[in-house]
Amino acid sequence: MAFNYLVSNLVDNALLHLYFSIEETSRFIPMSKRNEILVRYLKPKLKDEHYRQIKSEVRSMLSIGRSTKGDLETKLVEVRNLYQGRDKRLTDAHKLFDLLKILRCEQGLGNRLVNTNEKSVPEFIYMLEENVEQGFNQAGDQIAPVSLFLESNKINVVIEVVKRTGIFSAELQPLTTDTQQGHILLHPKI
Repeated sequence: MAFNYLVSNLVDNALLHLYFSIEETSRFIPMSKRNEILVRYLKPKLKDEHYRQIKSEVRSMLSIGRSTKGDLETKLVEVRNLYQGRDKRLTDAHKLFDLLKILRCEQGLGNRLVNTNEKSVPEFIYMLEENVEQGFNQAGDQIAPVSLFLESNKINVVIEVVKRTGIFSAELQPLTTDTQQGHILLHPKI
């Protein structure tokens, strides 16, 4: 998901950049000029550490944009439609898995399902197995809030990542002061 999220996000931002640039002029912008605008936007992304995982995809986009017969705008629209179709097929359970992958890739927070009597380890996201089983129905749709437990000073960062991705809404429960264990309730985004 981190990969998919980055590609989808980059494609959306590139298209927005192109369309805002086109709006600034009343003239018709030919395909070659559109490619040039997109290439100027995408080229700095090669050196950006945030896009390190999708560097080869960015290079492919730049190659299409630099080609004399390339139509990068059309290719980006196709990729965007592909990712939108994928998002519609995802269940809430898949979205939870994707969120956990994003947190692992971006914040280095591992995750695991546990029973109530297992001891927690700092910098790990824990979910109670029975809570996850009761939180989703057979079709993978979320029917109850799911709890995430985290013993870390990154609790607010996790909340921000959840908000940024827009996959779920997050509610921070009171922090347990003796263990510094945070409790986040994930609700389905409506």
